[in-house]
Amino acid sequence: MFSPPNPHPILPNPDKVNSGRWTLLDIHPQEMARQLSNLDWDLYSQIRPRHALRFVFTKKEKDISEVKEDALISYLNHGHRLSNWVASEIMNAEDSSTRLQLLRLFIHIAEVLPIRP
Repeated sequence: MFSPPNPHPILPNPDKVNSGRWTLLDIHPQEMARQLSNLDWDLYSQIRPRHALRFVFTKKEKDISEVKEDALISYLNHGHRLSNWVASEIMNAEDSSTRLQLLRLFIHIAEVLPIRP
């Protein structure tokens, strides 16, 4: 099966990166979406049926916490960490203008995220 070649990365302004003055707002939404998608796919592709079965048949919260972290739990934890990171970035912004810019950035990232079957 052939897959299309990887697109060229969309890098932030090199002057800002080299000077250490770049922020999250300097990252192109498409590039952030690509990188998040790649990370999600790496984690998702490691999930095996046995991971789902173990998760389904471990009924109590206590039992789930005792299950050795497998690919499914890693994938779920990644989603939780990502959600917390997005909320933290928005809420920890210095002012309402930056908060609004970050909110728009994350909405744009969500809009361009590829949906995999």
